[in-house]
Amino acid sequence: MLRYEDLVGVFGPTLIEPGIAWYFDMETSRTCEGDEQSWPEANAFREDGFIQTYDYYLFERVERHSEEAAKTMMENVRREVAGCKPRDPDSSKGMEVFASDLAGDESLLVGRTGDLTSRWLFVRQGELVAQVGIKGIDPAEDQRIAERTAARLCASIDAAC
Repeated sequence: MLRYEDLVGVFGPTLIEPGIAWYFDMETSRTCEGDEQSWPEANAFREDGFIQTYDYYLFERVERHSEEAAKTMMENVRREVAGCKPRDPDSSKGMEVFASDLAGDESLLVGRTGDLTSRWLFVRQGELVAQVGIKGIDPAEDQRIAERTAARLCASIDAAC
């Protein structure tokens, strides 16, 4: 899991309560028509986060899967974004991949089309997948957050990454 020292200069020390989170599939269900994805169930997970205000926070959920299921989860994110048809084409936007290959075995930075204020970073390292919800943070921090997330995942599986 990310630690405060990974985010010095981005956040104050106030921790968000576990379970108070903003998940990718929650947002896609509000943004996109019908969610047909079957998401792999995690063998285990942890979540935590940092909050400055309700418009400025980061949360993280790390899930352990089989390595094949972790790869499937990343592919599901790609498919969900690519297949997003806005619920209301006149007033809502779809989803897009802002960046990939930022860190880890695989990574994706995704969000609503053209809206960098709210985005999700997915980082896979082996059988672990971290979903990092980012809101209000300068997009210039995304690379650093991805690298620190991948480093924490590597440390937790004792892998030379």
